[in-house]
Amino acid sequence: MTDKQIQIGDGRIKVVRVSDLKIGMHVCELDKPWLELPFEPPFQLQGFRIQSIEEIAKIRQYCSHVYIDTERAARKRGTTAKRPRTPFSSGVFSTLRNSLNPGALKLGKLARTLAHRSVDSSGSSSGNAGRATASDYENLYFSESDDSTLPRKYEILASNAPKRIVYQNQTTLEEEFEPAKLAIEGANSFYADLVEEVQKSSKLDYPKLRERVDTMARSIIRNPDALSYLVQMKSTNKQTYNLAISSCVMVMAFARFLGLSNNEIKDLGTGALLQDVGMVKLPPEILNKKEPLTDTEFKLVQRHVTLSRSIVERIPGISKKVVSVCYYHHERYDGSGYPRGLKQDQIPLFSMITGIVDTYMALTSFRSYRRTSTSYEALCELTELKNKQFIGALVDRFIQNIAIFPVGSFVQLNSGHVGVVVARNPMRFLEPKVMLVVDPQGNMMDQALTINFASEQRSRFFEGLRISSEVIPDEFGIDAQDFFV
Repeated sequence: MTDKQIQIGDGRIKVVRVSDLKIGMHVCELDKPWLELPFEPPFQLQGFRIQSIEEIAKIRQYCSHVYIDTERAARKRGTTAKRPRTPFSSGVFSTLRNSLNPGALKLGKLARTLAHRSVDSSGSSSGNAGRATASDYENLYFSESDDSTLPRKYEILASNAPKRIVYQNQTTLEEEFEPAKLAIEGANSFYADLVEEVQKSSKLDYPKLRERVDTMARSIIRNPDALSYLVQMKSTNKQTYNLAISSCVMVMAFARFLGLSNNEIKDLGTGALLQDVGMVKLPPEILNKKEPLTDTEFKLVQRHVTLSRSIVERIPGISKKVVSVCYYHHERYDGSGYPRGLKQDQIPLFSMITGIVDTYMALTSFRSYRRTSTSYEALCELTELKNKQFIGALVDRFIQNIAIFPVGSFVQLNSGHVGVVVARNPMRFLEPKVMLVVDPQGNMMDQALTINFASEQRSRFFEGLRISSEVIPDEFGIDAQDFFV
């Protein structure tokens, strides 16, 4: 490199030679894979801010240049600095240990925003649906519907279904993160073109559509957590990916959990991506209306499923299952849905799956006009709809797939710390891997710390530490965008 810094894109990310590194710079990427170096997670996901000369010397041992995030560095310079905590020292451990002393379990000014519905160290809840005891989570997770009389088209839901495929993770979250990021960014760019084609009534590029879905499906089959993390980070932020892409990812992850075949996973993903494409044909004044819709306007909006089917069925080579998802995903088990008011096993399985995911995403995604629901709150709402709007056995499987604390959700510990879930433990669902980002005083930690609650070899510093509840990041002054890179 001839220049000290090379600008990339809008200038936020710059390439810097290690000889030019300075304290305060935020390193977001290296000149080689993170996994080749002795840097511990979560730095593969978040990077880190340089705190000392010793850290720069450490980087020089392994890299010739790195990528820095100038925006994060500038934002940090505007805050009050705490005692340096580095990814190469144990300073964070003593800070965490001190916060766990009996007299130190207090919430800071930001954390106090939810103190009226907090969970104490004994696990008892002071009320409110947003917080729950461990037994509440367990009851929700282990709730089981009777699947002995499942209709034939839903028999894949039975625990002993002969056609069910048991998938195993082929990569770690860290290994899958970059391929997942590229896959979802490609899909996001393509979807903008797809909407423009629909608006112009142009022929949709189905091979390219299928290519984008296939790329995401391959990532999900290898390890669903990476893409799930990315859509969670974006769906809880004002600058979101298109909700259709988030639903596409969630649907395919759920299909993998159910043990559906590779082609079925891709058909479901394609259907979820196209399910609301007919919306672009509706009058903008109705779609952008902030007041409640009139009965006439609501009936007009319901026409989007017919419009979606009309658009999708004209695509050469499109699967009938995809068309079915677009047309029937608003049908409900008790016959209260539309467009045809189908009941029970009249509703195709793929449409029922998509309807559940669509409802969950609508509840947990950012909306300017209402408070975002936590995953737990959304799952509780879905539980209330069992065997009413959705077949109970399928809702139960979805809850088990989400695993209570989904990847990308934010949780509070009994110490007062707040963190983001970066990996699930399917065998011990209340003990995921969590990256701590806010200290008990409600301040952003200078350096994040990752804890694997399911580890049998946890340090004594972590004794007594556990997750109290899921929280909304906005209510702690957390911008989820900071944890998406």
